[in-house]
Amino acid sequence: MNNFDNFTNPIALFAGGGVGDSQTNVSVYLVSGIALQGYSVDLVTLSSTKSALLDFYREVAGFERVNVYPLQVSNARKSLPPLIKYYKQRQPQVIFSQLTYFNALAVVAKILARAKTANILLEGTLLSKMIQSDSQFSRKLMLVPFLAKLTYPFAQGFIAKSKDILLDTRQVVGKRFESLSTTVLPNPYPFERFTTLAQETVDHSWFRDRELPIIISSGRLCEQKGFDTLLQAFAEVYQKIPCRLVILGEGPERQQLEAQIEKLELTEAVWMPGRVSNPWKYVANSSIFVLASRWEGWPSALMEAMACKIPVITTDCPGDGKKMVNDRQSGLIIPTDNVIALQNALLKLLQEPTYREKLGQKAQESVSRYDYRVITTEYLDFACSIVENQVIKS
Repeated sequence: MNNFDNFTNPIALFAGGGVGDSQTNVSVYLVSGIALQGYSVDLVTLSSTKSALLDFYREVAGFERVNVYPLQVSNARKSLPPLIKYYKQRQPQVIFSQLTYFNALAVVAKILARAKTANILLEGTLLSKMIQSDSQFSRKLMLVPFLAKLTYPFAQGFIAKSKDILLDTRQVVGKRFESLSTTVLPNPYPFERFTTLAQETVDHSWFRDRELPIIISSGRLCEQKGFDTLLQAFAEVYQKIPCRLVILGEGPERQQLEAQIEKLELTEAVWMPGRVSNPWKYVANSSIFVLASRWEGWPSALMEAMACKIPVITTDCPGDGKKMVNDRQSGLIIPTDNVIALQNALLKLLQEPTYREKLGQKAQESVSRYDYRVITTEYLDFACSIVENQVIKS
């Protein structure tokens, strides 16, 4: 059980990202859970203010108690000097950080500030995939694993979102990674927020009329997410059962996917609205959610769909998506990049509405254990063990 009673300095979390993106969501949920337990907690952002965040996350209990410290910079490259200043002024007892680049910044800033803060890094990415991928986007990120190898050994703790990520990071960083205390913990989720936002109306004829079943997927439009495979499978399903496909998100492969949609003659059946402020209302009003990824860390979109009581189909790709789902009980698991398997799974769920409803019910029940009030305690327990170990060593 955590015990920060002897510590007067705040607990902090440093993360980039804009209001409403997945990383900011996780950051807000974690610091809100910490605040609900009565601790002083800081959220260090690049530029997002408390008022802007409060407006978007008003349904998240606890966030109103969080101190927000915007570094007032336009991008991460400019954040090092003000982050050093933050360490010196606030002297946090513990600072969590997430995303590899921000983890590296948090470690370097702590060293330059000569702070006694315990750095705990949160990693949700398979670093090796950045090295292996041939995509232009991934080639630009090949520096990221190098940053991890260079800086991670100077942290005190490491939290992987899945066992696959822990093993992958250990392999990429090498022997010096063994100096860190490590654990595996999932992202925290405020399910009450999802339930509230899911009740909002979708102002689009497909969702208003509900004439045809809607298949939905979401994520960055990139090679990793496997939307090309989803489109191939959907094209075959569409010939047999009239239905529609919605893909939420934005990314570098939009043009390729739009060209594929046109080639498959699906322009009247597929809608890609880009990023939306409230994806949950779209998901909750759909018939099936699909995660067609080629690799994942801890797929938040899948978890959120399950929380919205929607039947899900996920690939068995590296990462923890397949571990969230009990195959044929709370969702369907299919082989990665297998068009026929995805096609068959979609047909099965479209043809069996009673089975769809059963899977959705079980999905919602199975993810309740990830509520942020519960998971935050595990993060604090881990942080406390690291701080106590620092005290003993000193």
